[in-house]
Amino acid sequence: MKPRPHAAARAQPPTWEALRDWLERMHSGALDLVDPLDPLDPLDPTTGVAREASANAVPEITVSMPARNTATTIGVALRSVLAQEGPPLEVVVVDDASHDGTAEVAEALGDPRVEVVRLERAGGIGAAHNLVTGRARGRFIVHVDSDDIVLPGGIEGAVAPLRARAELAQTFSDFFDLGADGTIDEGAYRNQLRRFDRRYASGIDVGRELLVHGMVANHLRAYRRSVLVDVGGFGETMDHGEDWAMAVVLASRYEIAPTGAWLYARRVRATSISGGAHMTPLRFWWDHLPILRRLLRDQDGRLCGFGTGEVVALNVMRGVYATGVVDQFKRWTRTGRR
Repeated sequence: MKPRPHAAARAQPPTWEALRDWLERMHSGALDLVDPLDPLDPLDPTTGVAREASANAVPEITVSMPARNTATTIGVALRSVLAQEGPPLEVVVVDDASHDGTAEVAEALGDPRVEVVRLERAGGIGAAHNLVTGRARGRFIVHVDSDDIVLPGGIEGAVAPLRARAELAQTFSDFFDLGADGTIDEGAYRNQLRRFDRRYASGIDVGRELLVHGMVANHLRAYRRSVLVDVGGFGETMDHGEDWAMAVVLASRYEIAPTGAWLYARRVRATSISGGAHMTPLRFWWDHLPILRRLLRDQDGRLCGFGTGEVVALNVMRGVYATGVVDQFKRWTRTGRR
């Protein structure tokens, strides 16, 4: 059965002013201020009582945060997670053989909900996530990059659909792109709102998006832990693309769906985990080809509800899109109509 298109109910995005204020408060460390996206919902995760209670409770959610040489950004990323209200959570930071003091910054927060695991040799993102899955106490696992920022209500918003629908294996959310300094201007904010409005106009066929556009279905990614164990975890031999490969497997065997909410802000820079600014769409497509062949073999010739011939045809379409020819043609036709 092919995955059905998802027309998730669209939540109202945060206003430009609310988003700007939240980012400023995360960078300043002012966690005891009122949540700017909901003035009636105070954030007070820094009191000793709240931390002690959270630390002693069995977490429902485990946040997996691989980190390599992100000492300048991991503090903000962690603060944005620890500011979240909702069920008890734990954060496992996997320091992937950093040499810039990343682990020390994470430990300096002094929050008992944060565990820092130091690796002497770099193992990659897939291995880091598998390590967290193996030691997680939560039944849901949320992936957060160590240079990004979770918006208020982001963790609960990502997990709530999994809690409500047993057939769901993974959720993903809308997100804002930030500059390398962790900020966004109003023009970029409004452009990104329009981009997601177009994306959801006719619903999202997750399987087709994965195979034609290489959509990773992340930012924010939340998983049911039992499902990650069932499929054998993330690939550990890939330079990149392990999250895409996992999404393809889950869309083939279970169901993944958008939350329809703005829950995340990713920092785009050349060295970021999520940004991938140094990778072109054509390079991504080329590097994903051997992964796609392996997935077809492992999933008995069917991916995301499509047979082998359909998968090959959709992947050819992805290659065409990756060249940029389609985008150039669209720009040309728009110019011609003016």
